[in-house]
Amino acid sequence: MQDTIEKYLTGQLAEPERAAMEKNIVENPALREEVELQRLLLDEFADPRRLELLEMMADISNNFEMKNAAAKPAQLPENVQPAPLRVSYRRRFLLLAAACFVGLSAAVWLFFGQNQPETNVLAGIGERKQITLPDGSTATLNAGSALRFSPKNWAGRREVFLDGEAFFVVKPGSIFKVNVPDGSVEVLGTEFDVFSRNEQFRVACFTGKVQVKSVQNQSTAILEANQKAVLTAENVLAVLPNDSEKPGWMNGVSNFAAIPVAEVLAEMERQFGISVQFSGENRPFSGSFVHDNLDDALRMVCAPMGLEWKIEGKTVQVFLKK
Repeated sequence: MQDTIEKYLTGQLAEPERAAMEKNIVENPALREEVELQRLLLDEFADPRRLELLEMMADISNNFEMKNAAAKPAQLPENVQPAPLRVSYRRRFLLLAAACFVGLSAAVWLFFGQNQPETNVLAGIGERKQITLPDGSTATLNAGSALRFSPKNWAGRREVFLDGEAFFVVKPGSIFKVNVPDGSVEVLGTEFDVFSRNEQFRVACFTGKVQVKSVQNQSTAILEANQKAVLTAENVLAVLPNDSEKPGWMNGVSNFAAIPVAEVLAEMERQFGISVQFSGENRPFSGSFVHDNLDDALRMVCAPMGLEWKIEGKTVQVFLKK
């Protein structure tokens, strides 16, 4: 099992084995604790020189304990043979060493980390911003989105708060939680996109597995790769296919499936830094628009909806065709 855990933490498991491992971690607290311990060992002993030294010390400790045990055999009845020594003194030493490093890290954190302010990240109008989180996971924010998290609490709880849209690439480890106004998403290690604006809540899973929860009625959905969850008007999480490899907005294109056109135009405002004055029926739109040319973007949305537009500086009027 130790080999399997190490392969999981270092990304060496094939997809079926990795998915099964994540399921077991969620359902088995003892396994989750062991995974956390192994992750700690990998993190603390990432320096090969440090690991080599500790391994050598562990071997010396192990040999000493084995010899000591052999020199002082237990007093057993004559007809009972002593059982083979099964205790891994070497592993005990490594865990003790890890605990020492953790204790030192905790002391450093208590001294310095308490004063770390909460980190707030904002992607302005028309921009994308990527941030590397304390564990090496990354979050890429779409335009007009905000993310906050607490570095000082990260070691005990991987948790962020999102307003807007972001794409996450999460390092394997303990549960990673994304809180949004409309719900939450929990993962162990995966790639996924979260959108939460104006009571619109969508989550797309690209690798691994995620758990989505709605605050409206506490409904939950488990998503696997190539699936997405959409919060419906009835406050139900509908699970649908997701055939894209990455969120379109990361490639300069916003995609929509039956989204009210007013929400589509609001996204256009965020991408181009404009103000849209819309007069017309707020019908659902399915399609996309590009981020590199405003005229092209308006044409892609307005033409199939029977709408016209007029650009006046930073203001765009969108109205029904006469």
